[in-house]
Amino acid sequence: MLRYTIDKLLTAFPLLVLVALGTFGLVFLMPGDAAVTIAGEGASAAQIQTVRQDLGLDQPVLVQFWDWFQGVLVGDFGTSYSYNASVSYLITQRIEVTVSLVVVGLLFASVAGTVIGLFAGLNPGGPFDRVTTLLVTLGLAAPTYWIAIVFIIVFSLQLGWFDATGYVSITESPGGWLHSILLPAAAVSVTSIADVSRQVRATASGVKDLDFVRTGRALGIPRSGILVRHIGRNSGVATITIIGLQVERLIGAAVVIEMLFAMPGFGTLLVNAVLNQDLPVIQISVLLIASVVILTNLAVDISYGLINPKIRTG
Repeated sequence: MLRYTIDKLLTAFPLLVLVALGTFGLVFLMPGDAAVTIAGEGASAAQIQTVRQDLGLDQPVLVQFWDWFQGVLVGDFGTSYSYNASVSYLITQRIEVTVSLVVVGLLFASVAGTVIGLFAGLNPGGPFDRVTTLLVTLGLAAPTYWIAIVFIIVFSLQLGWFDATGYVSITESPGGWLHSILLPAAAVSVTSIADVSRQVRATASGVKDLDFVRTGRALGIPRSGILVRHIGRNSGVATITIIGLQVERLIGAAVVIEMLFAMPGFGTLLVNAVLNQDLPVIQISVLLIASVVILTNLAVDISYGLINPKIRTG
């Protein structure tokens, strides 16, 4: 297992370097000129050139990349053009909101999606399966922003159970944090719950009638043991795969949710940076998101070896 893990780590590192190179290069394909945006309307050519020199934008691209990459390696992410503040400071101030939203949403998707999918897959064609199939179809078809708006209208404006906007830090009040994060996390996780439950249902319904499951029933193994040790374990690879894919989806949906719920998160910072052509913030934000996705896929690959010994010894 150790060798399998090391092999996966060695594969991930060069990929991170390529992502850093691609992230830096793609920013230069953006329309417009960051120096012109920062200098403001009515700025003269000399003023724009001064801004470009101050920001190092007049240097060759390879020189700019090397300076930027050296800073990334030591944790120096540069200074935001728009906020005139350290990029690491801006991200640190906002990352808690997005991490809370993605982690709680992923927890909802993993638990609810797995439970719903297992119960539906163990009794395909039954009443529960038909109802959940309809709900799953609706959950996959409905846009995230529409789901969020419905949740705000029903649970905030009509029932008054949650606040429609705002966020409370977990360090300030754990109870307040939980109350402020539940509704947006539920909204962001609906599509993921539907996706996970659909995959688990398909896998469970295909595994439940295999020979080793029937043999377990004939030997008198309790239903819970068959569900966990046989059906659950043999469905584990497919389940973990689909759960790992939800991280990318939740990060993307979190941008919309943060704006609808007026949450000062990382997604809002990234949107504002794109609108203002704030290159240092854009570069680090995209690199950070890509790194999270790569590390998530790495964790999923390692979990394959833990679940199925054939994979790590193959």
